[in-house]
Amino acid sequence: MNRTHWVKTAAGLGAACFITIGMGFSGTDASAMTNAGVLDNYYDAGVSVGAGTSSDSTVLDMAGVDNAQVNVTAATQAAISTGAAVSTQAAVSTGAAVGTQAAISTGTAVSTSQAVTMQSGTEKYSKEDALAKKAANKEKAEKKKKALDKKWKNTAVAVSKDDVINIRKSPSGNGKKIAKMENGDAVNIIGNSKDGNWVKVKSGKAKGYVWKKSLIKGGVKVEKLADKYATTYAELKDSVDVLNLRKKKSLSASIVTQLKDDDVCTVIKEGEKWLKVRVNGRKGYVARKYTDTYRKFDTATILDTKKKQAASEDAAEETLSFSKSDEKLGNQIVNYALKFVGNPYVWGGTSLTKGADCSGFVMSVYQKFGYSLPHSSASQANCGKKVDIKDLQPGDLVFYRHGSRIGHVVMYIGDGKAVEAMGKKWGIVKSNLNYSRAYCARRII
Repeated sequence: MNRTHWVKTAAGLGAACFITIGMGFSGTDASAMTNAGVLDNYYDAGVSVGAGTSSDSTVLDMAGVDNAQVNVTAATQAAISTGAAVSTQAAVSTGAAVGTQAAISTGTAVSTSQAVTMQSGTEKYSKEDALAKKAANKEKAEKKKKALDKKWKNTAVAVSKDDVINIRKSPSGNGKKIAKMENGDAVNIIGNSKDGNWVKVKSGKAKGYVWKKSLIKGGVKVEKLADKYATTYAELKDSVDVLNLRKKKSLSASIVTQLKDDDVCTVIKEGEKWLKVRVNGRKGYVARKYTDTYRKFDTATILDTKKKQAASEDAAEETLSFSKSDEKLGNQIVNYALKFVGNPYVWGGTSLTKGADCSGFVMSVYQKFGYSLPHSSASQANCGKKVDIKDLQPGDLVFYRHGSRIGHVVMYIGDGKAVEAMGKKWGIVKSNLNYSRAYCARRII
């Protein structure tokens, strides 16, 4: 007995598909018969297919079909019994053709207009990023310019095709030459001539006029010239009393000498962590983080400088003469020393007018009174006689200790104050006696 059951579906094409169930067939038909037998068993169980049943995939699974040839989603449940068309969603599930709109929604395909929009958006963002970066770089450059303008305020550098640039007494090519400069020497601008062709400058001890076109000014330009012409110096930070000068760039390297807070080093080569320097006739390395560096240009040389400066110094010291009959010797020495307050500090110097260091200053002051002292604070601490700090009198020398050694000397002037060649930044100054650093005191007279 043959039985044929028709199952209509509109999956994609709307054509009628059917499964034929039969008995006694061979070959291709045998395959159909196998499936028919399964369905017969299902029907014999008393279950009918129709609206309200579970999905067809479930029906087949319950019938024991593992490799069912039909895979219809739950969305076709009603269609199986009614013959209604399967929705586009079902078509997607069965692998049937998918409409363009659905493809766009699922990302399978993207229309040309969408691609153009996305590309345009990317280009827009790239352009905005470039403009933002350009603006940030411009702002950075402006900040750098302002900082350099402040650093080199009123500073100009002599640069000319001529080997010598003259400083003249008056703003004229016929003006008297009072000083000369080489390329790379710097000046401070203090004014301009009426015609604007000459600049009034101060360079070192010279003051006069320079042809405007011989000078280059502006923070950025001067900074570039500093790379070429200026000398870099290093000093100990204010918080550092002693710094080791080492033979190599290593904390384990041997120590060449120890630097004190008034030592000024000439930088030979700069590194990220170490500076190669020359100081007190010796070369070595110092840890950069313990130093402050700065650059300085050379300045003008006054013409006939030796004769004029020698005469000027002699005249200055003659006007500062003293009278032993007026005051006690200690007070006379102090009053004489105070005459030089405001003059420069020069490491290794002994001149009361051109510059001296701490020991050179007191040595030259006492030399004027007929006392001979060595040019070293450590050595001066062995001269004269020992005095208790609480018994100081004007003219006594007080020695400050740096670490474990003596590194600085001041002259006591009374009332808890002193006069000293403090350092390059300060020169010869009147100061408060630092009792906490005072190591010992000596009376020379």
